[in-house]
Amino acid sequence: MSTSTTTTPRAGGGVDSTVDQEKRLNLTSPSILKHVDALASTDTTQDILDYLSSPLGNAQAPPLSNDLSYPLPNYFISSSHNTYLSGNQLSSDSSALAYRNVLLRGCRSVEIDVWDGKSRDDSSDDEAQGSETHHGIRERLGLKQSSDHQQEHHRSLKDRLLGHHESSRETKAPQTSDSAHEPPLGVMSQRITPWRSGSRVEPRVLHGHTLTNAVPFRSVCEAIRDAAFVTSDLPVVISLEIHTCHAQQEIMVEIMRDVWHGLLLQPPDHTSAVLPSPADLRRKLLIKVKYTGPQAAKKRMTMTDAELKKTNTHGSSDTEPEEQTPTNSKMSKIISLLSDMAVYTRAYSFKGFDKPEAQSPTHVFSLSENALTEAQADYHQHAKIFEHNKHFMMRAYPKALRLTSTNLNPPLFWRQGVQMVALNWQDCDKGMMINEGMFAGTGGYVLKPPFYRGGGGGGGGGGGEAPTTPHRTKRARTMTLTIEVFAGQNLSLPADKTHDRDFHPWVKSSLHVETLEGKLNSNNSRIAQQPKLKVHTVNGQGRNPTFSTRPGHGSLLTYRNVLLDEEQLCFVRLKVVDRDRMAKDDLAAWACIRLDRLREGLRVVRLWDRDGMGDGGLLLVKVSKYF
Repeated sequence: MSTSTTTTPRAGGGVDSTVDQEKRLNLTSPSILKHVDALASTDTTQDILDYLSSPLGNAQAPPLSNDLSYPLPNYFISSSHNTYLSGNQLSSDSSALAYRNVLLRGCRSVEIDVWDGKSRDDSSDDEAQGSETHHGIRERLGLKQSSDHQQEHHRSLKDRLLGHHESSRETKAPQTSDSAHEPPLGVMSQRITPWRSGSRVEPRVLHGHTLTNAVPFRSVCEAIRDAAFVTSDLPVVISLEIHTCHAQQEIMVEIMRDVWHGLLLQPPDHTSAVLPSPADLRRKLLIKVKYTGPQAAKKRMTMTDAELKKTNTHGSSDTEPEEQTPTNSKMSKIISLLSDMAVYTRAYSFKGFDKPEAQSPTHVFSLSENALTEAQADYHQHAKIFEHNKHFMMRAYPKALRLTSTNLNPPLFWRQGVQMVALNWQDCDKGMMINEGMFAGTGGYVLKPPFYRGGGGGGGGGGGEAPTTPHRTKRARTMTLTIEVFAGQNLSLPADKTHDRDFHPWVKSSLHVETLEGKLNSNNSRIAQQPKLKVHTVNGQGRNPTFSTRPGHGSLLTYRNVLLDEEQLCFVRLKVVDRDRMAKDDLAAWACIRLDRLREGLRVVRLWDRDGMGDGGLLLVKVSKYF
């Protein structure tokens, strides 16, 4: 919960929390003092208060040692989806300030949707889309399609995972003369003649085909430059979704080279089977954009003016459900100058784990929330994704129906080894609270558990023995967790309350562990359902409440015999809400702590306010974990 001189501290993404989490507290609430007095035995009341006021009394332990020397695929990365939006997905404003906001909060992966800076012919945006047949990402994963999208040569995820022969009707990516396993890293030797005419129009950033307004691409680049390395010096992945013509792409390259001078990666002198580490890439911007290969540049040289004009009217996005993949009869929609800027993060359309590009160290697959959620429920499909993500990069993004910018459940995808789980950062919902719990104080990168790690790009640098089966068959154990909540101090009020006397807080607790209901073991037998994972305290009164009438005794929040997969991927979320019997409980304050960082004993939980904007007060608790 770090502050800077230019922004209000806000939860969400992994900024260094030392300033707020480690500061000494001033415990003055009568309700807390009453309980501390009753708990004092060999220690004096002042001794206990001194301990609780210090960093040692914090219920959230500092980040564990975060070795940054492993290859990139061995880390979870705090990530943003449609970063430019300030609100919903249909009609909210686009803003360069949104990039500044998330980067100062510790985000290390942002997204930019880039469109032409001038109007096109009405028919140009959609021309030819309906005439082409493509396999969407869901079909490539082998997941069930709606009747409107089923195709004659559908192939299941199981077939693709096992490398079975693919239908000859599938659209194929262009082949290059280089090794299929690792195309050569691009060399940006071509020079762009700067566009300096006073009438030139530059690309814009917006959510296409909606009512959202636009912001200049240059302004977004400047905001990223100014904020990227203020709170963390770890690398930032820039996911570019390209919907522009070739001429506008040339302007994009010029702007990025100009504004991000000194921050962009240069291609290495030689290829490697292992990606560099975050420590190797400090203060660098990693461009993620669709890779076209050297064949695309040769193709463009032979295109006629008419062919160029027709091709320039279509966009390209590695996350669209139905992607416009280049074929032998059409030139790539991404120019080589732009494509070559992706050095270690080259976006490819997912066509199966048995495809050549799936073994390229630099490839990144982007898969939707729906596709990965369905794959998670099947043991064998999950195993294939899990194994891929030990060595290679993957990004998950929210489903298109999240129009109000709600969020997916990030642990579901972290448990599949997905490095970049992209969230909507506009509101402080459950997904963002859990993201704060994962990345608090880490700088935006968290080393995966040992058996989630591989070598990155196919070998070397692993973190110990990695099982060939998903984690739950190797690491499952039971735990009983008890959190005794005694009292609160200076709790923030919910949005609709202005007076202390009208505030009736209680604490709701949720334990976020793997939901095993409906999942299958390797023998396809059902796994038993988890016990109840949500509990709450009794009511309190006012901003300095007590949650028990007996001094030295609190209100118990207990989880018994819970099956855990991995403490690092489990979270305790505490919400202070106003108990209003006539309406829905209103959020006042909250905290989310990763289970491996939840300290036992008498502690203080430091809360965020309802918007994740600052101090929400604190709770006096006693934590016990039994394994």
